[in-house]
Amino acid sequence: MGECSRIHRAFWHDYPGFGPYVERQYATLRAGGKLLAPTAGYVWSLEDGFLRHPGNEEEALRSVGNAPIQSVPPRWCNRAALAAEKEGIVIVLHNHDALLAEVPEAETVSAATRLKEIMEATASEDFMGGLPVPVELKVGETWGAMRPLKEQT
Repeated sequence: MGECSRIHRAFWHDYPGFGPYVERQYATLRAGGKLLAPTAGYVWSLEDGFLRHPGNEEEALRSVGNAPIQSVPPRWCNRAALAAEKEGIVIVLHNHDALLAEVPEAETVSAATRLKEIMEATASEDFMGGLPVPVELKVGETWGAMRPLKEQT
């Protein structure tokens, strides 16, 4: 099995809610329905996918089904970052679907726990369209030293 296939299978295993979400998206498209890319305000149909991948339904579904998924995380993180900043959690980096906060060492666990709550609450907002969003916490003194929070406590 190639490296890409291994990573792909691991992703589907680690995020079991994602598969049913994608299948609902594909079913909507196959039935002639449309998908809204919430941040762009664009409505996608299967015909849009066939424009990019003529005659290849699998690739057409994948490209159109991926559009809402790619457009949602930046908006989600922006909203979560604003909410965190209002509570005094300083966000120093926003990277597509991740937030990096800088907090005093003594506040690490409480700030990380609160940031996870904020991100999960923001993920349940309507604009997310039911996209399952697991929130994973990592902490460390440097980017390269970050480890899952449970290892730190």
